[in-house]
Amino acid sequence: MAMGSKLWGEALRLPGPILMNLGTGLMVADTGNEPLRFLACWPCDADHDYAMIDERGFSLRVMRRDGSPEVVAQL
Repeated sequence: MAMGSKLWGEALRLPGPILMNLGTGLMVADTGNEPLRFLACWPCDADHDYAMIDERGFSLRVMRRDGSPEVVAQL
């Protein structure tokens, strides 16, 4: 998630690193049938705005429809 609540989706390609740009956050949705295990690290001054997320929620949700994951916009 980038500043201003802009969200987008990307498939995780494992094994391998996932690099995040400055000013973005990470939300992971496990859409598979096996447990997803990963490690995420941020600097202590990453400055995530959790209060905004708590107040507004995420602008996208991942739902299971007809057995498949689907990204749904939240208005």
